[in-house]
Amino acid sequence: MLAPPPGELFSETNDNSVAILLSYGTATITLPEDSGVYVAAETSSGDVNANGFRLEDDAHVNGAYGESDVTLSLSVEASSGDINLRLAE
Repeated sequence: MLAPPPGELFSETNDNSVAILLSYGTATITLPEDSGVYVAAETSSGDVNANGFRLEDDAHVNGAYGESDVTLSLSVEASSGDINLRLAE
């Protein structure tokens, strides 16, 4: 299992964390472009597609990460299937 994202789960600050576990299938996750996003994603059999994100410390982050007032931290793990990360326009 992946380590949890940094910070406490649902902290009292403007930062929030969530873990998503997928047995099989494709997960498509749409995230806000103007909030900081940190995603630790791993799949045993499949691909992680993260257009619009950059790799930082083995995680996918968006351009607002470290700059915005709000940060969303996700841990996404799939046993079999793809993980698609998208930014909302």
